Amino acid sequence: TPQMASLPDLTTLVTVKITRGQNGAISASPALVSISETPVVKWCSWCGVTMLLAVLYPIHELRKRRRHVCGHLGIDIGLTLSVCIYIIFNMYLEFSPPHVLEELTAAFKANEQHAYFECFAGLLGYASNLSTLKTAGFYIILALFFRLVILLDVHPRLGLLVQVARKCADDTFHFMLQFTLMYAMLSYLAFWSFSESRSEFSTISWSAYALFRYFPGEFEFPEEPPDTKFVVFLIIYVFVVFVMMVNFLLAIVVNAHTKVMRVVEEIKTEQNAVTDLWDVGKGFIFFKRQGWPSPGRVL
Repeated sequence: TPQMASLPDLTTLVTVKITRGQNGAISASPALVSISETPVVKWCSWCGVTMLLAVLYPIHELRKRRRHVCGHLGIDIGLTLSVCIYIIFNMYLEFSPPHVLEELTAAFKANEQHAYFECFAGLLGYASNLSTLKTAGFYIILALFFRLVILLDVHPRLGLLVQVARKCADDTFHFMLQFTLMYAMLSYLAFWSFSESRSEFSTISWSAYALFRYFPGEFEFPEEPPDTKFVVFLIIYVFVVFVMMVNFLLAIVVNAHTKVMRVVEEIKTEQNAVTDLWDVGKGFIFFKRQGWPSPGRVL
C-alpha cells in the first residue's frame, strides 16, 4: 500500500471469498481490507473530550431528577454507557497486538511460509474486529441521531418532525402493514416468475431489492420489449405500489403536518427559534442577578 505521512503503517489485504451455489456454480467475491493504527496523541485528546461530554449531561440531569431514571434520561444513560464502552474497546484494540508495522517487518525478516500465514491471519483477525467495532459504532451513531431528532422537540418549530411522526403514527403503522404484505408477495412472485430470465430477480433478496428500487421510480427497462408476464407484473406494481401507495404515504404525512402546524400557530408564546434561545439566555442571566429561582423550580 502506498504510505502516507499521517498513516505510516497503512496495510491493505486482498481477500477472496469462494462460494458454491445449489446448482454447482462457483463464484468468487474479492474484497479489500485496509488497516492502520491511530496515533496515541489523537486518542488522548478526542477520547477524553468525548467521554467527558458524554458523562456530564446524565450527571447533570440526575442531579435535577434523582427519582426519575426512566424515559429519555434512561436512554441518555444507556447511550452514554454505550459510547464509553465503545471508546474503551476501541482503545484496547488499538494498543493490543497485532501491531501492524512490527508484525509485517518480523514476517518479512523471517522469510518463512508459516510466518507469513501467521502474520496475515493475525492482521485479518484484527481487521475483522475493527469491522465489527465499526458496525457497532454505526448503530450507536444512528441511535444518537434519533436522540437528536427527539431532542429538537424542545421547540415547536424545530420539533415538527417528531410531532408529525407522532400524529401520523397510527396511520403509518397500518400503511406499513398492508404495504409489507403486498411487497412480500410481489417480491416472491417476481423471484418465482422471472429469476431465470432477469438477473435482478435471481434470489428473494435481490428481488426485494429490485422492487424497493422501483418504489421511488428507479425503473430499468430492457432494450428489447419484455414478455407479456413481465409487462402485466410491471403494470400491477406501478399502479398499486408506485401510484397508489406512494401517494397514500404522502397524503398521510401532509395531513399530519397540516394538523401540527394548526396547533403550533395557535401557541401565543411561540416565536422564532433564535429569538426564543436569546430570551432563554437573557432570562437566565437576569434571574441569576436578581437571585430569583429558575422558572423550572417555580413550576
